[in-house]
Amino acid sequence: YPCKFATRLTVDETLEKIIFDLQKARKYLAWDTTAMGANNFSNQWNYPNSGSTANNMFYGYRATRFNFYSATATLARVLWYRDGESYPDPEQLEGTEPSSDRDMAARFANMIKGNSTYRYHSENDIRASNLEERKTIKMTKELLFALWKENHSEEIGSYYESLSMNYNLSDFDGLYKKPGYSNDFRYKYGIYTSPKGGYRLTNRWMPVANLSNEEPIIPMIRLSEMYYLLADCLFYTDKNKAVTTLYQARNYRGLRTQLNKNMERDEFLKLLIEDARKEFAGEGKLFFLYKQLNEKVIISEGETIELGSKFTLPIPDSEFVLK
Repeated sequence: YPCKFATRLTVDETLEKIIFDLQKARKYLAWDTTAMGANNFSNQWNYPNSGSTANNMFYGYRATRFNFYSATATLARVLWYRDGESYPDPEQLEGTEPSSDRDMAARFANMIKGNSTYRYHSENDIRASNLEERKTIKMTKELLFALWKENHSEEIGSYYESLSMNYNLSDFDGLYKKPGYSNDFRYKYGIYTSPKGGYRLTNRWMPVANLSNEEPIIPMIRLSEMYYLLADCLFYTDKNKAVTTLYQARNYRGLRTQLNKNMERDEFLKLLIEDARKEFAGEGKLFFLYKQLNEKVIISEGETIELGSKFTLPIPDSEFVLK
């Protein structure tokens, strides 16, 4: 059999192809959310029980399949990452010519932010004396897209037992115990402290009997990410709106301390990353945020790692040399 290697593409060429695919995905998936109506699309975690699509599996559990809003959020992600000066818009959206990648990323994020299908969970949704009484721990109303793994809870169990010391939340005091941070309900209801050793972990993966329907869910895209993305994209053109958007994300978690509308970029990024570290704890998204913003990885307050060029992983020899 012949051994063939695909032509190696540059980063720009690769991003261009990804963007092209996502643009097509939005076009093909739009019918599902427009022609079929919002009521059908609202079945993120159940089956429709009325109308022409009642009990039709295709129209249920929409958040676990790549839907129109998943494609829109991912396109916003990629445009935010590429940060080009010009975005060729095949949809000819009104008022988008000429637009930069950041402008369009903000537009797509705003599209999701304004959609009633997704909304932040209130503190009442997770306020309880113990996990068993919670309505949710993975905050599913906020998920645009998630993977699904049936035996997930079996693999997770040991993280809260013998392996807990390896998953201790770093810089806990720096994140949660600053003046004015006591009302952040991610601190009140989102932390598990192990009986042995007192290690602090996110409790988002804890197996909970009455929430067994949440156990297979692996969050991939959250509404909060669109707020961070939007805030960052707006910072260069409308600092007031950027800071307001970041304040809204914090406020939804109980952090109501007013923010300085005239803050400098360094302070803004510090606050954005700080909130994302609490929001995405245990979900594996922080590496990409650090890479996107080209910021030092925070270990604790005052201790960081400068990754720099290490954000770009080396190409394996196996892609060059036949063995």
